[in-house]
Amino acid sequence: MQSSFNRNNFMILTLVVAPFFTSVLPVMAQKGAVGKRAVKGGSWVDLQVSTNTLKYTAGEPIQVTLKATNTQHKDAYLKFSSGQRFDFKVFKVGGKEPVYVWSATKMFTQATSTIKLKMGERQIYNAEIGSEMDELAPGRYRLEAHLTNSSQIRALPIEFAIVGKSAVPSAASEKAQEIQTITAKSRLKYQD
Repeated sequence: MQSSFNRNNFMILTLVVAPFFTSVLPVMAQKGAVGKRAVKGGSWVDLQVSTNTLKYTAGEPIQVTLKATNTQHKDAYLKFSSGQRFDFKVFKVGGKEPVYVWSATKMFTQATSTIKLKMGERQIYNAEIGSEMDELAPGRYRLEAHLTNSSQIRALPIEFAIVGKSAVPSAASEKAQEIQTITAKSRLKYQD
């Protein structure tokens, strides 16, 4: 009995299926290290967003890093219509309206530009959520980031938590209190 699956069919299958996987797989989301998420878009630029930690005390500044990496085997060109290169928004988890938009308090030049990323090259952007906004209330938040280039490359969102300022004194403040008490007792001794 002759096999209906011959070498020619295998070659056709390879030519049809392989391009499908190479075009679909880069679009699939990939989770990175703790505090980092990335997604690959049609532009073949991988955008990762990360924060310096995933838990903050109310009022503590939040450090945000965006890394755009060219993952294709040729140069990638990112075209921007202003001096703004990225933006990010913070949402309360489950909320639809942002509680913070990074660019809302910024001004940018109105000049078009293009950034060339060579194969494997990475562009890094750093920003901070800090005093320019109202203090975030304790709770869970979602950070969404994207490049502001013509194709709006987006990273997968990450979540972080804000905890209230602790009423419990830290070990350092307890030690300082102990030193103050000993000093006060010593003064009383020498005054007698």
